[in-house]
Amino acid sequence: MTSSAIARTTRLSLGGNLTLQDLGGDDGGVVLNLVSGEMYTLNDTGLAFLRRVDGEATIDAIAAQMLAEYDVEADVLASDLMELTTELQSEGLVQAS
Repeated sequence: MTSSAIARTTRLSLGGNLTLQDLGGDDGGVVLNLVSGEMYTLNDTGLAFLRRVDGEATIDAIAAQMLAEYDVEADVLASDLMELTTELQSEGLVQAS
């Protein structure tokens, strides 16, 4: 898969053939690639982020939504989400839409 440049204004969508599952409580969640069988674990923040990836919302818009749930500075959250997005994109879990 070719990686597209990611910016805070990039709209994201989930990669194809993925399922996202909440593990309940404070245990985060998992993403399963239904084709390769690879499973990825997520902490609560990662799960909250991926639940908002809908093909329409930008990273900045998702960060703004998450600020209401997490006690963190806006710039720190945006930076962390950019880093997370880069990692998720390299694994084919999200893509620029």
